[in-house]
Amino acid sequence: MDTLEFLKDSLALDRPAAPEAVSSQDIHLSMAAALNERMEKEPDLDLIVPFEKRGMMRENHINHFRYMHSVARVFSHGDFVETVAWAMRTYRGHGFALEYWRRMLPHCIELCQSRLPLQESRFLVGLYEWILGNIQELDPLTAPEQMQAGEQ
Repeated sequence: MDTLEFLKDSLALDRPAAPEAVSSQDIHLSMAAALNERMEKEPDLDLIVPFEKRGMMRENHINHFRYMHSVARVFSHGDFVETVAWAMRTYRGHGFALEYWRRMLPHCIELCQSRLPLQESRFLVGLYEWILGNIQELDPLTAPEQMQAGEQ
């Protein structure tokens, strides 16, 4: 079994319960704005996100919460793992360090816990914790050289 299949299986075993109701899209846009504020205050941000990619980071936060909003509505563990790997590989190819996710995801967890209904928050926090717990396994799958190898 390769690493990607292992990750899919591990998420299937730990799958959080899908929420019965999902908050409105508007709250996710405000969460992206709050995440942008928090990330801009991170020490040594230039070491994890190239300065010229800050706009990309801010846009990613909007897209990230839109995606997570959709995941809370319709969840497939295989698609989720593939999307996480693709997003990390793509952004790492643009110079984002793996440390970016180690810093960003705890902020996402805090924002979910403080702004979303309990069941939705638990669902998404479970996914965020899964990503954080598997960053080392995702590292070789999402390294920039993997993107280049896949393009050949």
